[in-house]
Amino acid sequence: MTAASAPALELRPAPKHLAMLAAEMRADWDYEDIRQALIACSKAGWDDIRIYRETFRLLLIADSGPGDLRALAGRPARTGGGMSEETRQALEAARGQCAVSPTRVHPQSDNDQLGETG
Repeated sequence: MTAASAPALELRPAPKHLAMLAAEMRADWDYEDIRQALIACSKAGWDDIRIYRETFRLLLIADSGPGDLRALAGRPARTGGGMSEETRQALEAARGQCAVSPTRVHPQSDNDQLGETG
């Protein structure tokens, strides 16, 4: 399945759960600070996918915090990234060719181990 034929990803907004998960994953992140950062992102016009992507990206950076997410929300949105339409199409085609099917399955519960598929 290529990127062009992939069905649209439908996410249900879950900001409270995202804030709770982030606070649980990072003891140095305060729930209320995360919540305020998520609100700032939403008010800045970010879609849910961008909010989730940036939140999880920052969770993996040791010296980051909710203030970094709030600061990102205050920056103007990038438009187009300076790429031509031809370059953008070539990039999408390359991404489609590089797509790899996952070979691991997610555990069904916290007690299960990762398993191999097929």
